[in-house]
Amino acid sequence: MRALIERCHGVRCLGSSALNTCYVASGASDLYYEFGIHIWDMAAATFIAKEAGCVVLDPNGSELNILNRRVLVSATKELADKVISIIKYWFNDTYYFIS
Repeated sequence: MRALIERCHGVRCLGSSALNTCYVASGASDLYYEFGIHIWDMAAATFIAKEAGCVVLDPNGSELNILNRRVLVSATKELADKVISIIKYWFNDTYYFIS
């Protein structure tokens, strides 16, 4: 987390994955990612983000599979790729990136 925070202008955590995702969809935030969340915490919000034109991926860079219990929502593909390259280094445990 520190490796990512050092490269950010600011970090915000609102306590709700749906709200965090919708902040990205509305343009209030640039990126949101989380591990260990449940389907009901992200299904509707990721749909809203996709409809708003956001990039919605698994944090390992593959297509989102909500059964994997992790999500990355980004305003742009370039930002998503940059963050994935950073967090993949730190979260390379098989617990997080089970194919």
